[in-house]
Amino acid sequence: MIPFRKKDRQQMTRFQRIENIAVAAVMIVCGILIALRPGDGLRFSVLVLSISLALSGIRYLVYYLTLARYMVGGKALLFAGVFLLDAGAFLNTLLNERFLTLLIYLIVVYLFAGLVDVLRAYEAKRLNAPLWKFKLALGLAELLTAVFCVLFSGNMNVLSLVYCAGLIYSGLVRFVSVFRRTGIVYVQ
Repeated sequence: MIPFRKKDRQQMTRFQRIENIAVAAVMIVCGILIALRPGDGLRFSVLVLSISLALSGIRYLVYYLTLARYMVGGKALLFAGVFLLDAGAFLNTLLNERFLTLLIYLIVVYLFAGLVDVLRAYEAKRLNAPLWKFKLALGLAELLTAVFCVLFSGNMNVLSLVYCAGLIYSGLVRFVSVFRRTGIVYVQ
């Protein structure tokens, strides 16, 4: 077990801060749009999510082609890039589908993201990271959003409000994370 030390902390880069602020703002705007106009807001959110997934996939593929293919475990980045690109393309094909089909796909995305955040929080706690509770709260909120969406799947208005509340909460948590210090472990 490697403890974190205060002198080993490093700040997020300026570009990462700007990127996280932009993503948080888009999440909050999408949540507000869904609350105001459930049909159009959800379609806008799906469009933004599909574009961001596709761009993330392209970024992973470019990183693999330029550097990661020579690294140990670089094929995992190749597979992640292909998966994200496919997920973005598939989500884009769902734009003209029914409202419930889009929500089911987004619920699956929330379940996966929540599970990943909870597992990261567990790992951070195991490594004595100082902000593991923050990651755990975000992961549990994402999982609860998905569970509430499944529970209220019969009522579209409640379903939309639960989903947009989870989206706004995730955006606010991401925005708050921009201004906190992050730690990096140096193994000696």
